[in-house]
Amino acid sequence: MDAPIKVPCLQARMIQLGGLPKLELSEANGKNVAVIGGGPAGIGATYELISNGYNVTLYEKADKLGGVARLIPEYRLPKSVLDEEIARITQNDRVTIKLNTEITDFAKLKDEYDDVILALGEPMEYKLNVPGDEVCISYKEVLKN
Repeated sequence: MDAPIKVPCLQARMIQLGGLPKLELSEANGKNVAVIGGGPAGIGATYELISNGYNVTLYEKADKLGGVARLIPEYRLPKSVLDEEIARITQNDRVTIKLNTEITDFAKLKDEYDDVILALGEPMEYKLNVPGDEVCISYKEVLKN
């Protein structure tokens, strides 16, 4: 019988078993990058940057990293597993985390860093204005419920 594969469950189990590749850092290149947004895209960008020798300051306006991944139900992605994966990437000398920090002056950041990456996620829900739109629910509602 065919059934869909539950990818978040597989990823969570791999993390629990230590099956993800070890974080290997290239030699430091002396460049500093600001990553704005601590959700999946920001964490992924941080991983790639530190793996390639960059120092990263990760800005997040919430009080925790993880973004929309924190909305995934516990039975599909346990919060402890999510926290472990975030820690695996962010707890090293190349990452500085600034929580509860909303960035409004992007020009100032460009002066302070060699580069800036915007990984802002999708905070707004949009209607498509197509027939049937009125019965659609947002991805956030789906994940929350």
